[in-house]
Amino acid sequence: MPNDQGGCDIELPAFQAFVEGLYDSYSSTRNPVLHGMIRGLLIASLILLEQAGASIALKPEHEDAFWEEKVDFGRAMG
Repeated sequence: MPNDQGGCDIELPAFQAFVEGLYDSYSSTRNPVLHGMIRGLLIASLILLEQAGASIALKPEHEDAFWEEKVDFGRAMG
C-alpha cells in the first residue's frame, strides 16, 4: 500500500517469507541464468529486510559475497 513518503508499506512477515523463498530458489540451483535473474532482486530484498529490522539466515558460502554486494547496493539505494 502506498505511503506518504512515496514508498509502500509492507507486511514484514509476508515480505520475510518472500525473501526466504527467493533465497531458497537461488540456493537450490547452480544454474547461472537463474542466479543472474534472481541475484539483484535478492540483494535488494535483503537490504530492505534489514532496514525493516529483520533478516534471514544465509548459507556460509553466500554470506561474504552477498555482504559486499549489499554494501554496494545499499549505497545506491540510499
